[in-house]
Amino acid sequence: MRPAPFEVVAASDALPWINCIPLVSLKAAAGHVGDEKLVEPDAWVRPNGSTKPATGLFVARVEGESMNRRIPNGAYCVFRRPVAGSRNGRVVLEHRDIIDPDLEGPFTLKIWESSKTAGADGSWAHEEILLRPDSTDSGYEPIRLANDPEAAQVAAELVEVLDGSPA
Repeated sequence: MRPAPFEVVAASDALPWINCIPLVSLKAAAGHVGDEKLVEPDAWVRPNGSTKPATGLFVARVEGESMNRRIPNGAYCVFRRPVAGSRNGRVVLEHRDIIDPDLEGPFTLKIWESSKTAGADGSWAHEEILLRPDSTDSGYEPIRLANDPEAAQVAAELVEVLDGSPA
């Protein structure tokens, strides 16, 4: 039997972001993960992985097969927000105005790939943004985003996959 992916911390013992981080439902978090505020967590948990509690971390369950080479369907994962620096090659939780059939909400979890063009004034702009699946199922296609900063709302980045089995 696999160990539980996290330990639920009793409310009386919870020291948020010191000895525990929030467990959230991505369905309930729509529109809030990535904001400064976070929805009321389902619980405060201590991940049973290598990641130690810190500000900006949260745990959420990932459902679906679009990233099954890295993340088993039903796995609990640790995410970090906000995302700093280049996103290229990172697995990101993207908040969008569509419904992802795997996560059943306005989030999609994919590998961020972008190409940029430099302006004469030293500025840059995205030439193309792809959200690429990493699946053994060939039916998943990359999602192409418009070159519009509003189209790409990275809510968080994957830090660690805790476990592939439901708790």
